[in-house]
Amino acid sequence: MIKTLRIRNFRSVLDATLDFSFAEGKAPNGFATMQRIPFLQEPGAAFRGVPVLALFGANAAGKTNLLKAVDAFRRIAIGNDPGVYPFYQPEKLHGPLCATEMELVFFSNSREFRYLLEADASKILREELFADGKIVYAIRGTEADFSELVQPAYPLENLLAFKKVEGAQTADGFIRRTFLSVLGRNYAGLDERVKTAYDFFERNVIPSASDNLGMKWFPGDVRTLAALRGADEQSVLADIAGIIRKLDVPIGGISIVRTKDLENVPRMVPSYQTWIPFRDETGALTHVHLETVRKNAAGEDVSFRLNEEESNGTQNLVYLVARMLLALERGGIMFVDELDKSLHPILVRSLLNLFVDRGRNRNGARLVFTTHCTDLMDDSILRVSEVGIVANGAKTGTRVRRLADLRAEGMDIRNVTDFRRNYLDGFYSGVPYPSL
Repeated sequence: MIKTLRIRNFRSVLDATLDFSFAEGKAPNGFATMQRIPFLQEPGAAFRGVPVLALFGANAAGKTNLLKAVDAFRRIAIGNDPGVYPFYQPEKLHGPLCATEMELVFFSNSREFRYLLEADASKILREELFADGKIVYAIRGTEADFSELVQPAYPLENLLAFKKVEGAQTADGFIRRTFLSVLGRNYAGLDERVKTAYDFFERNVIPSASDNLGMKWFPGDVRTLAALRGADEQSVLADIAGIIRKLDVPIGGISIVRTKDLENVPRMVPSYQTWIPFRDETGALTHVHLETVRKNAAGEDVSFRLNEEESNGTQNLVYLVARMLLALERGGIMFVDELDKSLHPILVRSLLNLFVDRGRNRNGARLVFTTHCTDLMDDSILRVSEVGIVANGAKTGTRVRRLADLRAEGMDIRNVTDFRRNYLDGFYSGVPYPSL
């Protein structure tokens, strides 16, 4: 469970912190049996975290940048695209700033972890991992503190060799690949704390922006979900289709169509079917597309190509529901940009219920999303700890304040307040002021 995420010098963000705590003081009466979960309790710790966090704000306030920072942080932490994915995207209006820095505080296996990473365009300047307030390892510039990791099977010279070779160390002693990814991927048995932190980034932080959500990713989500459930692919697809039908989208089913030989696939008329390259469970390259089934006027099944013949809203639902079920199964935290894109507000509210309904969210999953759907600003949908206002100041860059923070500053904000009206009237900031 994530406690806080701090981002410094990334795109429009100079210095911003996302706080995921339940910041309302006393728990509501009867919270333990409430169908609507007010907060999630970390086992073995006093921390209470919100199940959802909605980020509202004007266009160009930096909402998307906050989620892009999460994706960049996760990718570099677990070693995806080392030296390629742009973790370093410095803020351009308040320079000179020399590095991007991010820090995640989270709970896993009843321990509190803190992982900090600072890097520029070519190298990692600082990387630190703490567990329960004690250092696990630290790399600061060209110096490394591995004293807590040293053991007979892994003496200090071995750890320094891992850093040099697998960390892609430069001639001047800096590394380009995180030590967390080096140990988490290749030496999982060395230290349980490092493996736990690596697994948290890899399994429990689930970015779902437009560049990692769609037909390209859907078969992998289905395969992973089937493995977690010990089920087959068809039962997972039936579950996804069933939820979409409950959202009043009348599809009878979803299927993944595969081929390894595009040349011999019969061409459709018109021939605009999209095939996406995908590697199956054996690693072999195949091609896939997705089909839905609907009933025609005679009650017969008719297939539709999802990406070409279904609406944008239906496509988004298919991809979102699959990823949400994966987050719910893992108990992970899912980050979604523009959750309301092409979706009716009532459907967005229903998707939130997957995370705030006690019967659905059994593993402590959480949802963080950006939105312009102010219909969600209702005390029966979102609480004061679950509404974040994103604004971009000329001197401050992108900043985030939750309604709970504004209340702590003296505003009269309660869970019975009309959030929507006050927000649109500009009381909380985070709205545009057009002059047309």
